[in-house]
Amino acid sequence: MINKNFKSVATLSATALMLVALTACGGSSHSSTTPVTPTTTSLTITSDNASISATTKVTTLTIADVLPVAASGSLTLTVDGVETPIAAGTYTSSSSTGVVLEPTELIEVTNGDYTYNWRTAAYIADGAPVLSKSVTSAVQGLTLTESLASLDGATITSVGPAFNGIVVTATDSTTAGDFKINNLTMNLTGNGGTDFDSTSYVEYGNDFSGVGAGVVTQGYANVTLNSPSIITNGVVRTAILVKEHSTLQCNSGYIQTGGGQLSDNAELAAAYWAPAIPTIIASGYMVMPPFMLGIKGDCRASNLLDYGTATYNDTTFNVKNWGALSVDTNTSVRLNVNNCKVTVTDSGYASYTIGDDSKVYYNDCTVTVPDMALIAANGAASAYFRNDTVTSGRFGMVIWGNSGGTFEVDGGTWSTAKGLFVLKGSYPNVTIKNGASITSANGRILETATNDDSGGGNGSGTTASLTIDDSTVTGDIIHGFEKTELDVVISGGASLTGAISMATATEESTLDGVLKTVMPTPNPDSCPYFGAFDYTYGYITGSTLNVTLSGASIWTITAPKANNTYTGTVSSMAPTNMVYAITSLTLDATSYIKVDSGLSSLSIQEYDGGTGLAKGSPITVTSVYATSLIPSTTGGYFLITATAPSSGRPF
Repeated sequence: MINKNFKSVATLSATALMLVALTACGGSSHSSTTPVTPTTTSLTITSDNASISATTKVTTLTIADVLPVAASGSLTLTVDGVETPIAAGTYTSSSSTGVVLEPTELIEVTNGDYTYNWRTAAYIADGAPVLSKSVTSAVQGLTLTESLASLDGATITSVGPAFNGIVVTATDSTTAGDFKINNLTMNLTGNGGTDFDSTSYVEYGNDFSGVGAGVVTQGYANVTLNSPSIITNGVVRTAILVKEHSTLQCNSGYIQTGGGQLSDNAELAAAYWAPAIPTIIASGYMVMPPFMLGIKGDCRASNLLDYGTATYNDTTFNVKNWGALSVDTNTSVRLNVNNCKVTVTDSGYASYTIGDDSKVYYNDCTVTVPDMALIAANGAASAYFRNDTVTSGRFGMVIWGNSGGTFEVDGGTWSTAKGLFVLKGSYPNVTIKNGASITSANGRILETATNDDSGGGNGSGTTASLTIDDSTVTGDIIHGFEKTELDVVISGGASLTGAISMATATEESTLDGVLKTVMPTPNPDSCPYFGAFDYTYGYITGSTLNVTLSGASIWTITAPKANNTYTGTVSSMAPTNMVYAITSLTLDATSYIKVDSGLSSLSIQEYDGGTGLAKGSPITVTSVYATSLIPSTTGGYFLITATAPSSGRPF
């Protein structure tokens, strides 16, 4: 393993600087709960006193050519209780809180091939504060002592990068890992790393490292956050990170992340993207989301990793970009979001989920996002939404490379500008049930296609499914993932008004002449085109689309509801694209298909899958049809042609 310690002026080696430890400036060690008020009111750092071995409190601190450093461990500067970057200048306190230089023990954390040294206002281990690892002068509103069983009314403010708010850990599941944090006020400004003006930024911090995060739970900690307010501004200045085997419950909270600016240097920005697989978006090291997800940003508000469990009750998320409630690298995680208000303003998702045992639950939430409510990735990652109100400027759920996950919309109201479910190279089981109200402005309820992210790939499997139960849905179901199977079940008195068909999927970037590349020449400007497909309805050799109706359910066949008003102006879907291809239609005695009032009739014709020749006579339907359509030979299929009135297309 490469051991590149987190580089910060707060942790530079005093030995290398050959400085003499400060011993006569009124400092005190962490054996006391608070720094002792010094006998001197001012201090000027020189080469003779720049090595700080004890907590030192003054009224005025002057730093010139030589920066103070810790004799061992890390060093933090606070001014009136506010964590402040150590830099040349004069610092003056306007209160009894003073200007404090506080050394603390190293907190080493490994992420991938790198080791980072955290600094934090409060470090809680096995149910109690550890003062030697806590910057106590940065905790205002209470006196941090080792006997505290909870933090009540603490205020933590940082105006510098790479400073954590609270870290809570527990050694194992048998230790006293329970800890409560009540009425926390936290405001952190600055990046989650000290040097992002370098292409080697990964040495200084990244989204997975936890450097600069507001609240971190790890080990086997079990943390309850009651009525917290956590506001961060900065690149990867994560508000809440839950990792390892820890558990977090956040009640009645307010979480806000404003993001930051990675670099405004054009040459450096170009260098970030120079590698064939840019570290800037590499798993485990990223400082922005992979553009192939179709989003942009530089700070997700919360992240859940490893074996963690996070529950948010009655909490408001106000997030600028990337994402609000994310699940990433993990083995088995649970994310519960109950009666929360989740808002993303510029670009991003409400939640992301990935992994074979990753489950996300939303209950009674209000979600407003610019891009999508959920991105679900590879493995059998799953998500369940119950009685939520979701408004999206683009998609509902984008599911890529998924193998056997479950995705449910159980009641609630969903309104999307684009497709509700976009399945890219995926084989999930999707359900809309219990009176869910669905509105897709571009008329797409579910669409399938090969994954357009060449780096992500397709999942493993053969069959995806969509079940619509006890719900009324208007829009098209489009199966464009070639040589795979989609099973559509309409049951429980549900109704679908729209088209169901196989289709040829065309990436809209191709139509608009946009180079949508991932490797070896990344094109992040193509971000909006990922997930953007045009479709031409019709039979696709090797594909299967089975439709089943039961329990007094109805499929009303219409002219296409879907349209291709997307990122560009070119469309492959012709106005006369009114021939739909399915493999079979199975109806019970109480269910049927019907002709929409805007059509004059339907013509149903069976075809041989091998020869492509018509079999038997066509069936003309002008009102209702209640007989199953089962191909007479293996590989057969049916074409359903919708005919508009002679006056023209009825839309």
